[in-house]
Amino acid sequence: MSWWRFLGSAGSVALLLGGLAWPAEAGTSWSSPHGLSRVGVRALAPAVAAAGNGDATVVWRQATTSGYRLLVSRRAGGGAWNDPVRLPGVVHRRSTYDVAMSAKGTTVVWIWAHRVRVSRYLGDAGWSRPVALNRKNTHASEVDVAMNHRGGITVVWSQAKTRYVREKVVAVKRPAGGHWGRPTTVSGKTSPQRHDFLPQVAMGSRGTTTVAWLRDDYRAENCKVMVARRTRNATRWPMPTKLPHSPNACHIPPWVAMNRRGDAALTWEASYSEGGVDPFIVSAVRPKGDGSWHVHRHPEIAHNEFGQGVGGLAIDEAGDVGVTWLEGTADMNVVRVSRRPVGGPWADPISLPGADPGDREPRIAMGGDGTTTCVWPGLRRGARHEELEAAQRPAAGGWSQAQSVTNAHPDRRGESTALAMDSAGNAVAVWIQRVAGTSRVMVATNRALQ
Repeated sequence: MSWWRFLGSAGSVALLLGGLAWPAEAGTSWSSPHGLSRVGVRALAPAVAAAGNGDATVVWRQATTSGYRLLVSRRAGGGAWNDPVRLPGVVHRRSTYDVAMSAKGTTVVWIWAHRVRVSRYLGDAGWSRPVALNRKNTHASEVDVAMNHRGGITVVWSQAKTRYVREKVVAVKRPAGGHWGRPTTVSGKTSPQRHDFLPQVAMGSRGTTTVAWLRDDYRAENCKVMVARRTRNATRWPMPTKLPHSPNACHIPPWVAMNRRGDAALTWEASYSEGGVDPFIVSAVRPKGDGSWHVHRHPEIAHNEFGQGVGGLAIDEAGDVGVTWLEGTADMNVVRVSRRPVGGPWADPISLPGADPGDREPRIAMGGDGTTTCVWPGLRRGARHEELEAAQRPAAGGWSQAQSVTNAHPDRRGESTALAMDSAGNAVAVWIQRVAGTSRVMVATNRALQ
């Protein structure tokens, strides 16, 4: 999921399901926060991925005298984080980038001089020399990447001949152990009357790939969520599907997730009109072997400054789906979570207890066994600084009480929260800590629930 996703998080007051209180489960402790970037430099917008049992990678952009550079830090098997490595190229202040992991490797993608660059981690050999995936005479933006557990990779981006002219969604695949293929158009025939942009991608274990994006249609004067799904043996991308309920803001794409067996899910914030006053959350699920998307409209949310409600989406290996969002009440904003068991209906949303998150969304992630973690920055009454908080839920059980992730290290206007979980259920949270005019990438980890 690209860096711009990590804008912030959220909190709440009661743990309810259908009006009944759930008993709180005991969560596991978070490690002490660790700084990945140097003190005194300006580090921004971290993205994180996790895989295996304790492997994780964090990438962020950092201001230097020659412009913004991408830095990346890894850890293996739950060990120490290595010293950051600088990837080649200068990135724009708003350039997008992303990181994906599986047990077979790690991939980082970014935009440098309008070209999509990709680098893979090669173990003792370090990071590979970047490969450019699009031609020199094209303008690429808004890149995203996904990997499956076999090591297959898909990279998607928005592409135009010149900036924003006949913009379309393009994808490149690399099979496990193979070579990069040619760029192919995902969004169908281009038109000067519309833009297809902000793609997001997810993969299943056998090469099935789901791409979701936004389509701004000038003739219809509306914005739509589009989705395309390609199986491993397909020779081309099928015609995309237009999903109901227009997004509330035509600059925030849907979240997309897949598990190994090929179940897929999307979620986004919608409204009756762009920037509408009555937004609501929409989720769509497509189980493996099912030819259609099952769209569900969650209750309306009171929060709302232009599409800032949805905080994240996750799916486990069984096909259970979780979604979280920020919802406003008369007194404060709260973190809301809803879960859909495989083959069943969506549960009524519950509220997670914790500090007032202000206007920043929560983040959610699931381990392979269904263990779920949700994090958000919040300000407790009487406190001077925010703290990053978290709640956990085992596959069968209730949510834990909120715990501090930042512990004795107050967040001091923490922002850009990102969260990932590996297949064993270990969680990795990253965020930006702002202190005395500088910003630093911080990380904390949490072992899997037993």
